[in-house]
Amino acid sequence: MTPQQFVDTWKKASLSERSACHSHFLALCELLNQPKPVDADPEGAWYTFERGVNKSDGGHGWADVWKKGHFGWEYKKKRRDLKAAYDQLLMYREDLENPPLLVVFDMDRFEIHTNFTGTIKTVYAFDRLLLSSLSDRVHSDSSYDLWKINSSRMNFIMTITTKHEQILSTVGAASGMTCQVV
Repeated sequence: MTPQQFVDTWKKASLSERSACHSHFLALCELLNQPKPVDADPEGAWYTFERGVNKSDGGHGWADVWKKGHFGWEYKKKRRDLKAAYDQLLMYREDLENPPLLVVFDMDRFEIHTNFTGTIKTVYAFDRLLLSSLSDRVHSDSSYDLWKINSSRMNFIMTITTKHEQILSTVGAASGMTCQVV
């Protein structure tokens, strides 16, 4: 799958969260040449879809995708409230062993929230238009590799901040694309 095929496929999709999230994540793994959860962890012990969790408010829930020590990932239907998805991950994070990145995605936009111990949270926000214009660069640039991020917060923050500065200077003003640290 090429970056443009990925963007074209998901631009026209109007599926519900439940219908789309696994297919979207698997396509993203394919696009970025990353292992899929079942290939990397057939038992689902450290990298899986639908990780069962005890919520911080006492209820029970399911994280859409989880990779131990790397990320918790929550999807929402296109153009839904990403804050609600983030709030959901906040209720899950302790039972997900406090992953360093909390990612929320709605097929059009995504945010990466840092969750490093002892630091102020930073949010990196992207939209589909930006992904479309940068798809080849992002595809070939391994520094966006969330699958390999570990608890080395300084390495992650320096890498993603540098990438944002490059993105903003390359396409931000000229194309009117949205990419911001919030």
